[in-house]
Amino acid sequence: MTGFNRKTTTLIGRLGAMSQRAAALAVAAKGGRVSRGVTRRTRVAVVGHGAYTLMDSGVLEARLEQARAVGAECISENTFLRRLGSGPELPVIERAITPDLMARQTGLDETTIATLMLFDVIETENGMAGFRDLVAAREIARLLSEGAGLPDIIASVFAMRRRDPEKGLSQVKLTHSAADGIVVQIGDRHADFDGQMQLPMPGAAANPSIDELFEAAEIAEEDGAFAEAESLYLRCLDLDRNDPVIAFNLGNVQREQGKLREARFFFQHALSSDPGYVEALYNLSDVLDKEGKRAEAKIELARATKKDKNYADAIFNLAQFHFRDSEYAEALAGYERYLALDDASPWSKIARQTMMLCRQMTASAG
Repeated sequence: MTGFNRKTTTLIGRLGAMSQRAAALAVAAKGGRVSRGVTRRTRVAVVGHGAYTLMDSGVLEARLEQARAVGAECISENTFLRRLGSGPELPVIERAITPDLMARQTGLDETTIATLMLFDVIETENGMAGFRDLVAAREIARLLSEGAGLPDIIASVFAMRRRDPEKGLSQVKLTHSAADGIVVQIGDRHADFDGQMQLPMPGAAANPSIDELFEAAEIAEEDGAFAEAESLYLRCLDLDRNDPVIAFNLGNVQREQGKLREARFFFQHALSSDPGYVEALYNLSDVLDKEGKRAEAKIELARATKKDKNYADAIFNLAQFHFRDSEYAEALAGYERYLALDDASPWSKIARQTMMLCRQMTASAG
């Protein structure tokens, strides 16, 4: 699968190469959109290099399972960048090692190898790795045997690459100890990595740029610090009142805090800047429903389905509204429309079951 046209892309974890705002704009330029979290409509799930911080809590694994459950393709950050046309390009080397062979040669399980591939620690082409990737995998197996954690190893690899992009685990030596953690040796020098690698907040800067503020807001939102994210997004909006992504994200963090009135205002603000922002229509509908304004919520969902006739999530939810309101003919038509787009997910089963109820209720009424 390639490209982003007419597809919804979900970012899991922070990207190392660009902010979510920049990524959303880049995907939009390719005819797609970036969503908040995995949804039924997600077709591409990108594992950002910052997602290693989600490993210990199990959040990364849960989000990948959600993505696979809806049939999304899970790709690494570098693969995502290459599809956007911004590199980095894969080096031209011979690749003849399968993940299965790598597992047998290193003792790593296939799940760990798949994780290393999603973080670009091992870079494959058409599922095949090179000899240097095998060497890197052996080094990782050794570090794990010394007691290092996989998230710390991945963080150290990224730190090493920032120090010298041309270096890899096949060219340097990493060691681990309980006292010093992971230490990388480059020639006769050593560098310590703490495994955190959190991007600095821009508060120390006198006049942070909008991109710095937005990135800090994304970090706060990812960490669940919604009040802090709200404050930072508001500062972004002061600098650019017409950016619909800023207003949309602001609505999201306010919704997370239960500030439904404020969330509704900023989803509407996003739509005033971009009337075709169907995710904003979808989330606005959710807020209106939570406020007890079902009729208005249905209107917004209907607008979303008219603007994007392939917006399966909105079509499904609109059909659900019709069913709960005993509008069985409209619900039946909505579920049929939904199944034309998605006939294999768990929600398709719900759609078929509810369609049977719609037919029964219509027949009994006649």
